[in-house]
Amino acid sequence: MKKVTVLLFFFIICNVASSQNFYSIGGEYTVKNKSDGASQLIVGRFYYNINDQYIVHENSFPEKEVYVTADTNLFQINNGKVESRTTIPDLTHFSIYHLALNQQLSNYGLEGSIYKLENVDKEDDLVISTWIPDKNFKKNFGKILLSTKNKQLFGIVFFDNLENVIKKQFFEEYVNSMGLSFPSKVIEIAYVNNKEIIQVTTYKNITINDVPESYIRYTDLIHSY
Repeated sequence: MKKVTVLLFFFIICNVASSQNFYSIGGEYTVKNKSDGASQLIVGRFYYNINDQYIVHENSFPEKEVYVTADTNLFQINNGKVESRTTIPDLTHFSIYHLALNQQLSNYGLEGSIYKLENVDKEDDLVISTWIPDKNFKKNFGKILLSTKNKQLFGIVFFDNLENVIKKQFFEEYVNSMGLSFPSKVIEIAYVNNKEIIQVTTYKNITINDVPESYIRYTDLIHSY
């Protein structure tokens, strides 16, 4: 994995900017949700290995429960057993974990996607780029505005095909772990049925290239399911 030929592969395929191979990321998270005056707190740990592309969220509060995302499947694990499997959209490649490991977080993975860069503006210390979907997808998707600050992703705004804002995200307080830059605070504001849903996620104790036994145990369960 550390030979020159493999590094060249990563340069071409994954747009990796350095010669270091980041293959996994983990850490602790705290999620605070607020909608219509009601709030919710979730505390846990996450793990992601780019080789098998499984995302593990291990909640410790308010309940102990584990969720594993694998392609278009979301598995719920309780007491060492798979309790359920739900079909979901495959958004793994656009997860903050995957984009960070591939060092594509600054453009949110839009390069090479169904989106094309339309315009770039500068406003104070922000560089704001406008991305539009390919003509074959304009009936279902709207434009995306992306801003970077000091070459790091700062904010992203998603629109529907009618130019309505459907979601905003802000990425703050970047930390560096083993040479990998990762935002320790992510603010998401979604608009659903004329309601504003705010989610603030904070990350800490980020680890790189360290796959814990619990991750292997959970993924082994998925393999045998």
